[in-house]
Amino acid sequence: MKESMTYFLRIYLEFYLISPDSGSYVGAAVGVDNLKGIDDTLGVIIYDNFEPTGIISEPRQIPSEFILEQNYPNPFNPSTMIKFSLAADSRVTLTVFDILGQEVANLISGNLAAGSHEFNFDASNLNSGVYFYRINAAGVDGTNFTSVKKMILTK
Repeated sequence: MKESMTYFLRIYLEFYLISPDSGSYVGAAVGVDNLKGIDDTLGVIIYDNFEPTGIISEPRQIPSEFILEQNYPNPFNPSTMIKFSLAADSRVTLTVFDILGQEVANLISGNLAAGSHEFNFDASNLNSGVYFYRINAAGVDGTNFTSVKKMILTK
């Protein structure tokens, strides 16, 4: 019986070490070539030879506070970038409302890690007008954060 094996050209692994003292973390990214496959039953990677193709280490700061930034550009057509920072791992919802308070888009609904995040909002299916975006974040540390900003869509 001939053995069947899937070959991968490259896999990318990321590791993070978090410092409880400073709140910062160092990430290491490693690219690996010449993988033969993955044994799903054992959860191991099978490889011919381990050849790191690059290691990247960069310290990043975990924000000390929750922040919702003003979208950019504003006014916009048809898309804009919404950025926010989380001081702790959080359950996050990011929602867009029209001027009447009706929800028109639910952009994010899920768990996110502490750090800076951004979301590209495409409003090509909406009419010109004033809209509001709201973030609700419930941190694993018990912190709750809510903020609302106004944005203008011009077509």
